[in-house]
Amino acid sequence: MIRGVRVMLSDQPRYDVYHQAHDAQYQAYVAGESDELRPDMEVAEGVTTAIGPAGLLEAMGLNERPSPAAITALGAGRHPVTGEQLVAPRPDCDRVAYNDLIYSAPKSVSVEFAAARATGDYLRAAQLVEDMEASVRVGLETFCQLLPVARRGPHSSMPMHARLAALTNVHCAEQSVPGQTVRDPHLHVHTRVLNVALGADGKWSAVDFRALYDNVRVLDGLIEAEMQHRLQARGYTTVAVTRWEPPQ
Repeated sequence: MIRGVRVMLSDQPRYDVYHQAHDAQYQAYVAGESDELRPDMEVAEGVTTAIGPAGLLEAMGLNERPSPAAITALGAGRHPVTGEQLVAPRPDCDRVAYNDLIYSAPKSVSVEFAAARATGDYLRAAQLVEDMEASVRVGLETFCQLLPVARRGPHSSMPMHARLAALTNVHCAEQSVPGQTVRDPHLHVHTRVLNVALGADGKWSAVDFRALYDNVRVLDGLIEAEMQHRLQARGYTTVAVTRWEPPQ
């Protein structure tokens, strides 16, 4: 399932520092410089990665491994290389820098990942992380093809299709569960959807995040369908599950 966190420009530095700290922790772990992981710690399973359709990241001045300075600039709607203001600022109010859409893997995937790590099967664990990140990328790109994700015109009244870029961070944590003495593993992807969209006409605009929130179940379904496809390709057997909905 997906839950969203709206991050305003005024709060972006604090939120970015959070992800940068996890990036540093992961790189220190890989380099063998640190193995200090608390049982309740949310652990990064990779560094921040920029995702988006072909050509979009280049147009936005983003590398696959974006720098903190580039993330800061794009949060303000500026091109990180040229300094051009891609999206007009709104001096009368705080700008949305990005929305963090956090996709949680099905519990069975989190358990499989934890089991692989516990038994030293790092290849299998890395494959599951790769599948998580790829599923989010494919799901978001497909979502943008199906629905208008930006608006223009007076009072932003004209919906339009556009391409989006995002920053992904795969994390694993341990969650307390009522009635259990052992915590559950929780593999999830932070997807920071930048508030900069590129329309088919080559012009930039802000993102209509209402389209994402109003159709978050569509996005969730697209990601899970891609995840199911990738898991089956690796030899896993999957079972379709219908989530219970409370009566209206």
